[in-house]
Amino acid sequence: MIQTPCILFALASFALAGGERTTQIYSLRAVKTSANAADANRASFGRFIRLPKEEAEPPLPYFNSTDAGVFNSSEILEILRFATAGSGDAPQFEIYEDSLLATASDEQHKSIKSAIAELAAQVAPVEVNVTVFALPYGSPAPRGGLLPAADIKNLRESLKNARVAWSGVVGSAPKRASHGGVMSTISFVASWHSEVAKKAKISEPWSGEISGGIEADVEATPLRGGSSVLLTSVVGITTLAGMERFETRCPNLGDIDIPKVAGARFATSSVVPAGSALLLRADDPDAGTILVLFQPRPADRKLKITNPQSNLFMVANALGAQSGRWLPDPFDATAPPAAMSQPNLSTLFKSESAKLRCVSGPGGSLLLIGDEPSIQNALAGFNAAENDEIYNSPIEIRVVRAADWAAAAAPNASIAATATLSASGHRSAGVVVGREETYVEGYNVSVAEESSVASPRVKLLFRGLRARARVLEAGEGTSTIELDVQYSEFGPRERQMQRSSDVGDHERVARQHSDIHKVFEVPKTGLLVLGELGASATPNEKLFLVVGAATASK
Repeated sequence: MIQTPCILFALASFALAGGERTTQIYSLRAVKTSANAADANRASFGRFIRLPKEEAEPPLPYFNSTDAGVFNSSEILEILRFATAGSGDAPQFEIYEDSLLATASDEQHKSIKSAIAELAAQVAPVEVNVTVFALPYGSPAPRGGLLPAADIKNLRESLKNARVAWSGVVGSAPKRASHGGVMSTISFVASWHSEVAKKAKISEPWSGEISGGIEADVEATPLRGGSSVLLTSVVGITTLAGMERFETRCPNLGDIDIPKVAGARFATSSVVPAGSALLLRADDPDAGTILVLFQPRPADRKLKITNPQSNLFMVANALGAQSGRWLPDPFDATAPPAAMSQPNLSTLFKSESAKLRCVSGPGGSLLLIGDEPSIQNALAGFNAAENDEIYNSPIEIRVVRAADWAAAAAPNASIAATATLSASGHRSAGVVVGREETYVEGYNVSVAEESSVASPRVKLLFRGLRARARVLEAGEGTSTIELDVQYSEFGPRERQMQRSSDVGDHERVARQHSDIHKVFEVPKTGLLVLGELGASATPNEKLFLVVGAATASK
């Protein structure tokens, strides 16, 4: 949890000639902090199992910005110059790391102190209650979506007997991802690395890792004075369902561990109104029924810095600069994420008024300086331009078993897996839910003059649902979504006995997966069938992808 550092004003005071101006030291620790790139990029959206070295797939970062949600030195100085303009000789400022030396009059020091306090309040952490429920597969529970304040108590009452896998409060400053949860790392022998020389060969075990438990990375940014919170988060729950030993029966190689991991991982970027909550859900026979409840605490962020001499004041509006979130491709880890549109809202105000100007704020947000009528007119235009970014588009994704398209659209169609995603305009959301295992696909053989050695090829198997949704257009009552879905299954393992003395046994596993990419308008009522996902294990039935608008009702 991020804790707001104390602001220490006037730690030192030195009288100058005539006693009219003094130099005072102010701490900027609460408003000027370097971004921690490692923290900002820690959250990932991909595999449950990490294989060793070159066998491993690269992580998929969700938080794509390392810009701190605080003010840099030039922004702080410009704001302080505005706050003290017209009050006599201009103050002299020098910044040394997290300290400001200001030489100014007594009245100017009052303005400086007030402005720094306003800036500190603007970037103070927002606390988010995060609760992860783990229920048996198919348990009756709310489907997910936005919950108004009046329904939160009823939701918790309906889940009073549900197992709480983890609950905690994560504090996040704007554009600073903070971490919560309880994790433990499990190592296992994932494979063997072998090398051969003329008359010698050697093999060493390679370890893989499983992160079991709950992991929550949360970034919360207050919008429109704190009336809403932009919640960007990755939350995952992972459970080791079992570990088996595979005897390779290969010379110079030991056994290989075969982990079986079930879990769910959610990514969301949604605007949640103050006092409301966001509920996400995923159902899978291996992972169970997983619910994640986000409740941002109230966050008043009505920045206003006044210049008494000019009757001008400064206000902040941060939503426009926060657009452009995206989710990496969950199916191809090598593909770069596709950029989303990001409007340049500052151009809206260049001709608004000669008395109005824009100043860069924390993390690229917009600060407006001007008289009250000009600012109110500008904010009205600002809000109108970003309205499509305010609306959430929660959707429910279903993989159903049915004989035909008409039967798949029925509300009571047999469900193989479901997930509820939520994202606001021009943002993205995703889910991975299911089971992951490793298997020995085969061997690579290295040959020297009088010797040879084999190295196992260990690959990952996945059974379950992966989905990514981007909100292309959003508005009241309608949303256009770009959706990528992959549904995968695998069958029983069959050991393949090898007669060769150079390689060991491997496994044959039947696999099936289907991909669907669609752009569609979310139906206001009912369900929409987007396509087929292959054959079902049930005779005379197929798997279909079905979507609909999500509500937090049962």
